[in-house]
Amino acid sequence: AGITSVGNSAFSGCKKLALAALPEGLTKIGSNVFRLCESMVLTNLPDSITSIGSNAFYGCSGIELTALPESLTSIESIAFYGCTKLKKIWITKNCKTIYGSSQTSAPFYECSNLTDIYTDAPSKQSGWGTYFNYTGDGKQATVHYNVSKQEFEAML
Repeated sequence: AGITSVGNSAFSGCKKLALAALPEGLTKIGSNVFRLCESMVLTNLPDSITSIGSNAFYGCSGIELTALPESLTSIESIAFYGCTKLKKIWITKNCKTIYGSSQTSAPFYECSNLTDIYTDAPSKQSGWGTYFNYTGDGKQATVHYNVSKQEFEAML
């Protein structure tokens, strides 16, 4: 309780770290924080999260997020690299920046099972990189615009 940020590389390489939840009130997940924490089984993030750093969940093959918090404003490059259990995800229009200036810097790079990204944004935001939906091997997740979180949750 009381933790608002987790600094860069705090748990990087802790392959047996088996977190199933992060504390409410957490606003920032720094770069490389949970890199290669293969045993994590997160299904959601706290509603207070505003930024996710580069490589934050790199190689966390056990996380199964479906919706990102409505408070989220920024997702940095390869934040979810190799998160192969991601299939469909909802991203708020409040997320003004999603890095992805190249294929290899895409936040969902090597998320081979991610097929669809849903958002309540009416169209691609100006701060969303060219490859924000790139998943690797020449594939991009299909982006569905104007989908409220409630509509998305009804599809699950």
